[in-house]
Amino acid sequence: MSSIEGALKKVSPFVIAKAIQELVGDVKTAKRLRSGSLLIQVNNSRLAKRLLRLKEFFQVPVKVDPHRSLNTCDGVVTSWDHSDCNEEEIEEGLKDQKLISVRRLKTRRSYTLKDTNSFVLTFALPKLPSSIYVCYSAFQVRPYIPKPIRCFRCQRYGHTSGNCKGEELCSRCSLKKHEGDCSEKEKCVNCHRDHPAWSASCPIFVEEKKIQVIKTSKKITYGEAKEEFRALHPVFSGKSYSQVTAKKYVNAAVQTHTPSVCAPCKD
Repeated sequence: MSSIEGALKKVSPFVIAKAIQELVGDVKTAKRLRSGSLLIQVNNSRLAKRLLRLKEFFQVPVKVDPHRSLNTCDGVVTSWDHSDCNEEEIEEGLKDQKLISVRRLKTRRSYTLKDTNSFVLTFALPKLPSSIYVCYSAFQVRPYIPKPIRCFRCQRYGHTSGNCKGEELCSRCSLKKHEGDCSEKEKCVNCHRDHPAWSASCPIFVEEKKIQVIKTSKKITYGEAKEEFRALHPVFSGKSYSQVTAKKYVNAAVQTHTPSVCAPCKD
């Protein structure tokens, strides 16, 4: 639910809670986003329809739209039987199973992209179905976990180059961007180890994959998933929190326990 010029930002949360109760009823959750919009989750379709009909909220003109990521889900289906089918044909054939889009996965072989027998299916459902049925045959649907997003400008994770405000760095040596092939020593800008930023063995890349699992399974934002992962697995530049704090403790001990020299005795 959004308002013109963020007018909902000025409304008290107590007033919002009372208005939701009066206009919609008992809802599952309701929270105000940074944009000023309200994210309201309801328990059934009846309340959802009532919410979608709202044009005004506590004397504030509002626009109510279904939240895309919370009302859709992505799954992967692998099938040799459909290798010759195009995306439009699959989408049309599975429309009655709440399918809204299809994308064939590709793999890189000999520097060229090749089609695979796996498809990413997007359903207009809040929960992923365990299987789909094609010609009376069932095909298992697996959760689709997207790859970590790495910025091709600053080489860091979590955003794209389109909204990057960082310095442009070389993905191989992490130095300032230079023309031509890089001949510098490999160094990752994320973990500072001897490999390029795109390395799948990078511990930060491994962490980002786990963050994507949390984000997808719990249907939360990237920032929320990252905070949850950090709370469970605190890390810093590829090192564990205990390793970092242990090193700081040793340094502190050396600094505070400097040996003192006694003055010579008169006797």
